[in-house]
Amino acid sequence: MHLFISHSTKDGAGEALALVAALERAGHRCWIAPRDVKAGVPYPGQIVAAIEGSKGLVLLVTPGANESPDVLQEVQIASTARKTIAPVMLRATAPAADLRYYVGVRHQIAWGEAGSVVTALVATFGAGASAGAPARRPGLDPGSSRQGAPKPGSEFRDGEGLPLMVTIPAGKFIMGSPDSEKDRYDNEGPQREVRIGYPLAVGKFPVTVGEWRKFIAATKHDMGDSRWASPGFAQDDSHPVTCVNWNDANAYIAWLNKRLWTAGAPPASPAQAGGGAGGPYRLLSEAEWEYACRAGTTTRYSCGDQIASAQANFNNKKRGTTPVGAYAANRFGLHDMHGNVWEWLQDFWNPNYNGAPSDGSANTAGNCSDRVHRGGSGDNDPRILRSAVRFWNAPTLRYASMGFRVARTFF
Repeated sequence: MHLFISHSTKDGAGEALALVAALERAGHRCWIAPRDVKAGVPYPGQIVAAIEGSKGLVLLVTPGANESPDVLQEVQIASTARKTIAPVMLRATAPAADLRYYVGVRHQIAWGEAGSVVTALVATFGAGASAGAPARRPGLDPGSSRQGAPKPGSEFRDGEGLPLMVTIPAGKFIMGSPDSEKDRYDNEGPQREVRIGYPLAVGKFPVTVGEWRKFIAATKHDMGDSRWASPGFAQDDSHPVTCVNWNDANAYIAWLNKRLWTAGAPPASPAQAGGGAGGPYRLLSEAEWEYACRAGTTTRYSCGDQIASAQANFNNKKRGTTPVGAYAANRFGLHDMHGNVWEWLQDFWNPNYNGAPSDGSANTAGNCSDRVHRGGSGDNDPRILRSAVRFWNAPTLRYASMGFRVARTFF
């Protein structure tokens, strides 16, 4: 028998697919839409049959799931069929009142609790039929549990040609700048405490020209031109890719996630997986980026209150980009967090931090026509490279100073 995975495609598709991979490696077969939907067969009947034939239902509780009539109907069907319902609460989201009517408290699982979500679900539903089966692909398990996540400071790649990742520690920090900080902008506050209560891997470098070249060759992604290959200054494969917009970055991430699931069952298209979020790879949130950039510091830069040309590429001294890793890493082992290229992030633009999430998640309320980017570029003066500086642009903008780096979630 399988587990039925109920989730909202609005905001839970990536976590759902990663959780499915982890459960299936633990020996539990899963049924999840749209992956397991059969063409030419009425959709409602497939949902009912999949739930009634399941061992139980795993509900990923997100704001989107709380508002979804489809998710509520799936939970109702499972309750009528007397199936165990195990809610997994993402981003500290509790089930809405309609869902709570059907969901008991006994099996509730917090996404950020000690121990893995997979271990808690196995405790709820029992061991899978093929638990302990050997891995079916090289690289790190995309559904690694907490105890399986690499320890902070570890470096890894999920496959040849994929970004080199560094695991950073969970923790908390004060986001934004104090009123007294030199060169401060008003949009850098109000300061507030943010907790990154989960293990996270971050690209050691921005995505490089060489990595982007592999993506273009594999997908034939249409950018309308090839400025990324000829941005107006000399580059080789070791430089950060530029002239990519927010949409391009998410197309690359969707490709990374599809490669990661090659041995399993990747989503049929990026759209079915919720855009670039169809797996553990994604853009960083703005809070995660600043946490990763500061790396435990409270100064204007991660290297102190001043930054020198020996520590970053800025002020147009290099007339373009420099190879990634040309300057020393910060305390988390990340290079080029200051200067070289701006880095696109998940968040919608907001002019301050009022009402922003404090759990590390992206702020997707506000101006949906603009996206945040951080870090500054080789063109900027040093005040723009400060850890707290934040700017924004349309997600369609391609410019010779714009790049990105990726994050990877663990479960």
